[in-house]
Amino acid sequence: MKKLVLFAALVFLGSVATYGQFKVGFGLGYITPTTEINDVLDSGISGQLELGYGVTDNLDVSLLLMLHRLRGGDVLSPFSSFAEIEDLYDLSYLDGDMASAMIQGRYYLTKSKSKFKFYVGLGLGVTQILSLGYKSGNTYIPLTYTATNFSFRPMVGFTYGVLNVNLAYLHAGAIGPSRMRQSVGGLSLNVGLLFNLWDKKR
Repeated sequence: MKKLVLFAALVFLGSVATYGQFKVGFGLGYITPTTEINDVLDSGISGQLELGYGVTDNLDVSLLLMLHRLRGGDVLSPFSSFAEIEDLYDLSYLDGDMASAMIQGRYYLTKSKSKFKFYVGLGLGVTQILSLGYKSGNTYIPLTYTATNFSFRPMVGFTYGVLNVNLAYLHAGAIGPSRMRQSVGGLSLNVGLLFNLWDKKR
């Protein structure tokens, strides 16, 4: 899968160099887990970088790179009715990190000459889910499992000039041993900038 994504990225960058409608964008987002992983992780932030090519006036194709940082959630102690014991264990999950690489398509629903443009999009690629763990006071108890999964990311959004705003859902497979596997997914609100650096049609 990694070789396939790398090959697609090289083909994509080659087409950009040939036809020359080059775009670059970046942004930040607020992501909240919406699947079973929300038992382990709380909301966090994400960062995105995209290198894109305008196939037509209404269709972009991009190489999208993302990093996600989710806060570790609290672990409910089996002695939760006894506050002094719960304070003694002071259990929580460690923060979780994910990294995604995708090929993303974005189709604009409004006229190309409009400054305010709505769009829908879909990204396909891989997401690496880094290992999780516990923290008890100042003691760290890492869990060794990680996963690199096929992932997809539908989105809806709009651009206004260079401002780019979208709502996206990332589905990134599952993590954990067979009896404890948890699905990984999250809804994010993202705000960034998208620039058209060079367009040979001008």
